[in-house]
Amino acid sequence: MTTGGVMGGSDFRSNSSEDDYPNYPSTCPHCSQSICTCYSRLPASSPLGDRTNKDKSSSSFCRSKCGFLMGAVALFFLLPRLADVIFGPHGAPEQKMTSVIKLQVGLSGAASTLQRDLNLIAETADTSSREGFSLVLKETLLALLRHQPYCLYGFSSIDIKENLEDGKKWFDQLFEEERQKIDEVTIVNVNGRKKQSSASDGRKASSKEYIVVTALVATNGVYEPPVVVDGKVDLKQMLEKLGSVPTKINLAVQVLWTPRTEKDTLSRYELLEKYPLLEQNSYDGHNIAFFNNRRG
Repeated sequence: MTTGGVMGGSDFRSNSSEDDYPNYPSTCPHCSQSICTCYSRLPASSPLGDRTNKDKSSSSFCRSKCGFLMGAVALFFLLPRLADVIFGPHGAPEQKMTSVIKLQVGLSGAASTLQRDLNLIAETADTSSREGFSLVLKETLLALLRHQPYCLYGFSSIDIKENLEDGKKWFDQLFEEERQKIDEVTIVNVNGRKKQSSASDGRKASSKEYIVVTALVATNGVYEPPVVVDGKVDLKQMLEKLGSVPTKINLAVQVLWTPRTEKDTLSRYELLEKYPLLEQNSYDGHNIAFFNNRRG
């Protein structure tokens, strides 16, 4: 039985706020319309008869302008919807899309200090906010950078979803797939909720056995990977760029690692059984496999 850990959080909410939208004027005091450009008052010195005629003329002019303005406002809000109907959702702006990035690395069992680093992050991190789980991602990627010489396998993939809801569904699906590969999760720190249980010492670590770390990240917009050459990307560049994702567009992070304890590693058979795709993509000391963007 293999142990593992999970840490991170999610905040799949739009970044837009009420401050991003214009404030329209309140009811016009002259024509009682909610949207009106008639703000000029008649001179106080005007004769009563002229004022009455001018009031009628002003009211008529105000109503016509109000009608035109309200029609323009309605057209302004309807045109984007009409464009979606005619051209489909692909006409939507790029910023409405969601990127789901997966990075998975298989390391030699000799990298037991990596397990210690990840355990420490999970024990101390505050994952109750975007700032918190974004810091978890940065610390995890820094730990992987420090242990890059122990890397034996690795690949990354990016899926572009058309909206926030589809992005969340795909992120959750990937997480569930990876979670099921861990027999017993003995440390959890997700969205500010922590749980920890004792684990057996397990087998003695060996350089011929393995540790697997998976990072799942969801961001607003279309994430552009480092330069891809022959279907591969530079691992160091991938780690550094993923760690530089701005907190404000970072929607979710989940880091999973197995085994959790320093004295335990995955056997060759367990690596082949649970992570066949990882085992097929050997690390050449510089590059890891990259799966092209898939839209859906």
